[in-house]
Amino acid sequence: MTENEHRGYFHRYIGLPFETLILQGSSTRQLSYAVAIGVTFGLFPIMGVSIPFCFLAALVFKAPQPLTHAVNYAVYPLQIPLIFVFVRLGEWIMGAPNVSLAPSEILELARTDLVRFTEEFGLTCLHAMLAWSLSAPLIFVGTFSAVRPIIAGLRDQQRLQKP
Repeated sequence: MTENEHRGYFHRYIGLPFETLILQGSSTRQLSYAVAIGVTFGLFPIMGVSIPFCFLAALVFKAPQPLTHAVNYAVYPLQIPLIFVFVRLGEWIMGAPNVSLAPSEILELARTDLVRFTEEFGLTCLHAMLAWSLSAPLIFVGTFSAVRPIIAGLRDQQRLQKP
């Protein structure tokens, strides 16, 4: 039995084709850019807008789109708690008072006073985007620097395994 047969069905029919698709023709730098882009934009504090940002950034950096979006989706569980972090950080940077982020209060305000809701949470979104904008270069460079040696090692290991 070969090593691939030991790994099982998932690896043979899903893992290997996906690995081939992602790695085909991509340099270590491009793969590292893809991960860094996916992480950075996956943590953007406004839900639903990371996909077009990832797409455009991957085009600019010539990073593989499938890997960029897979990483973007993988960091989704971190996005929600970090929205609160970015909101509070943005409020602190701007010296703004803390807005209540309790879901029941948000829904009640949306039902009773739509204008005030739009003013408060529009500004809250801007505070979060400001904090993310200041953090994004650090997230990008940190992620890129952390994954580049890992990806280089995996690529070297893959080259040694091929006949």
